Amino acid sequence: MRYVRTSILIRVTGAVGFSYAFVMLPSAGASPSVEAVEKAIAEQTNAYRQREQLKPLARDNRLHETARRFANYMAETAQFGHKVDGRTPAQRVRQAGYEHCIVRENIGFLELASDTSAETIADRLLSGWIASDGHRRNLKAANVTGLGIGVSGSDSEGNPKGQRRYYAVQLFARPLADAFRFSVRNARAQTINYTVDGKNFALPPNTVHKHLRCNQPLIEATVRGEARTFRPGSGETVEIQ
Repeated sequence: MRYVRTSILIRVTGAVGFSYAFVMLPSAGASPSVEAVEKAIAEQTNAYRQREQLKPLARDNRLHETARRFANYMAETAQFGHKVDGRTPAQRVRQAGYEHCIVRENIGFLELASDTSAETIADRLLSGWIASDGHRRNLKAANVTGLGIGVSGSDSEGNPKGQRRYYAVQLFARPLADAFRFSVRNARAQTINYTVDGKNFALPPNTVHKHLRCNQPLIEATVRGEARTFRPGSGETVEIQ
């Protein structure tokens, strides 16, 4: 079972909100490299997750390169959106050789009146994503393990000298290899009915069903009039007696 989650389409332009106006930041010297901005976004992303009692995410080079290519595409074409290249985030990730179970994507756009630090650019983007329900859900996804950050900067045609645009892509994913694989065994003499994340299953006596889920599953069953719930880990077998 695979599913894809993408964020809503917005432009991130301020520290605490969203609009289609451009952000004007004070001059702070030379433009930071995109690598420095990507590093700052990754660090601030994991710092936010840790504040939210979530595990930090590991950089995955395939996700990173996928995010960078898409950020470059948006910068080169001056287009902004999750599907402006004609593909979905899941398709881009799969083309990079990442067999996914979960894929989530945030994108952001900043236009700066003049140069600023990598940390400030990252902070503006993170503040905007955190302030948006859809983007924040992606940041706080509990069952993703990998992170990819791509940033591309380009001079803005027709704008004052020194103005620069930054396109940012943030990918969160869990590989198919890390899906939750588990079994349910019926040790009773009659068929039992149970649900896995709300989906119904009927299991004949002395049989086993194997399942795969991207998120840790919730199993619910009623046995002898008693409601039971289970949260199996990957590789576990739930025996219902």
